[in-house]
Amino acid sequence: EENQQDEDDDVVNGDISKDLDTDENIVDPVENRKTLAERNERLQDQLLTFNQDFAQSIDETEETQMEMYGVNYFDIRNKKGTELYLGVDALGLNIYEKDDKLTPKIGFPWSEIRNISFNERKFIIKPIDEKAPDFVFFAPRVRINERILALCMGNHELYMRRRKPDTIDVQQMKAQARDEKLAKQQQREKLQLEIAARERAEKKQQEYMDKLKQMEEEMNRSQASLQEAQEMIRRLEEQLKQLQAAKDEHEKKQMELQEMMMRLEETKNMEAAERQKLEDEIMAKQEEVMHEDDDVVNGDISKDLDTDENIVDPVENRKTLAERNERLQDQLLTFNQDFAQSIDETEETQMEMYGVNYFDIRNKKGTELYLGVDALGLNIYEKDDKLTPKIGFPWSEIRNISFNERKFIIKPIDEKAPDFVFFAPRVRINERILALCMGNHELYMRRRKPDTIDVQQMKAQARDEKLAKQQQREKLQLEIAARERAEKKQQEYMDKLKQMEEEMNRSQASLQEAQEMIRRLEEQLKQLQAAKDEHEKKQMELQEMMMRLEETKNMEAAERQKLEDEIMAKQEEVMRIQEEVEAKDNETK
Repeated sequence: EENQQDEDDDVVNGDISKDLDTDENIVDPVENRKTLAERNERLQDQLLTFNQDFAQSIDETEETQMEMYGVNYFDIRNKKGTELYLGVDALGLNIYEKDDKLTPKIGFPWSEIRNISFNERKFIIKPIDEKAPDFVFFAPRVRINERILALCMGNHELYMRRRKPDTIDVQQMKAQARDEKLAKQQQREKLQLEIAARERAEKKQQEYMDKLKQMEEEMNRSQASLQEAQEMIRRLEEQLKQLQAAKDEHEKKQMELQEMMMRLEETKNMEAAERQKLEDEIMAKQEEVMHEDDDVVNGDISKDLDTDENIVDPVENRKTLAERNERLQDQLLTFNQDFAQSIDETEETQMEMYGVNYFDIRNKKGTELYLGVDALGLNIYEKDDKLTPKIGFPWSEIRNISFNERKFIIKPIDEKAPDFVFFAPRVRINERILALCMGNHELYMRRRKPDTIDVQQMKAQARDEKLAKQQQREKLQLEIAARERAEKKQQEYMDKLKQMEEEMNRSQASLQEAQEMIRRLEEQLKQLQAAKDEHEKKQMELQEMMMRLEETKNMEAAERQKLEDEIMAKQEEVMRIQEEVEAKDNETK
């Protein structure tokens, strides 16, 4: 095998590296492209063929080594002196020819071998079938036969151990290992589910965070729009107040003007000086009215929101209710403590009596007693107390137990100590006591017997699995806690998002209400402005007529009467427009 491996190494290090050597005398690859392509193709074909042959030889070598794995070969000779190989493996003994270590010529499984032995260089294999002849071969040295025999004994012992039924402890540990493996698998699946749930919760939380951020931005924009609308309402209200104040002042001046016109009508026949003085006062009042009309400025309108200051606190008797709840909680806590204490005492009594089998017995004096048989030994109890043993006999201090009809004898290990004798009501009870003592003592000795290698390995595996299970459980608890935190955070974001949506809806309603109010106020301002312009126009016409009246002081009576009629008509029209303005003003209020 070493020579073959060296030859293979020579082939790999020789041929392949030789084929991959570079040619330093290549001039220009563009000029001889066809020649280079053919050469490369030929080299690739050679390399592929070599790789296939080499891989096939490697596969055959590995397959041979796998079939020969675990087999110990020894040089032997049969009775005729033919050189052979003896192969010892985990399943039995095999005889191979010298030139073939793969196909056995004769096979002896362990289940068909009755005995193996050797005498100096002679080795004998005796089959189970007594009619079959013994197989005899010869080893080169006695030491080789010793090695063959020791190897056969070890392999046969392992063969029998693998096929021997497991003990109760091993079966229990295997069942426990299966249960723990199943529980571990379920724990792993539960962990995967928790991880997936936590990831979904975190993803949902991120979505809510993004949505909440978007809602906050939209809320800020809505608040800014609402503030702008409120500011515009305030300005419009100020303009409306200024316009209303100017209108009131204008009406006052108008009334004064009408009074002067009436005085003018009454004093038609007054002297020229008095009439001139009155007309000058009228002109001064008209100029003052025109000057005040020019000073009117447009403004904003604001509306204060009504607040409910009469809300009454519904929690009037909070102190009385708190004291009552506290008193009820104290009573409930006292009751729970008393109930838990009674439950603990009952469970403690049951735990102390757990696993103990009681039998009615009498001692030599005829006193009624209890015999308790448990996993640690025998105990004698008084009739009125099953918890505190009067006399105890651990299994480690008992030498022998026996009974004769109704009489039962316990012999201690200490031969100087007296035997303990008691009597059972019936012989059948003594049989049950003896059987129960034998079973408990056997289990007691089995628990204190050192474990086999298999049991130790299984215990170590169980400890490792328990540790891994504990780690898995801790990891699961961490994942559950992380998922719960994420869900709690998600719920908080949902509540905050819902609150922001409600606040945004209220803000949108307030904004729409403010926009509607702005629209109404703007329409009213337009109407008032139009009425004001119309009133100013009529006022200018009246002023022109007054100027004409001034110019026509020396006119005839008929012409003056005609002009005064026109003035009265204009005044009536001014009064009508003023009434329309007042009506619109009432609508605005």
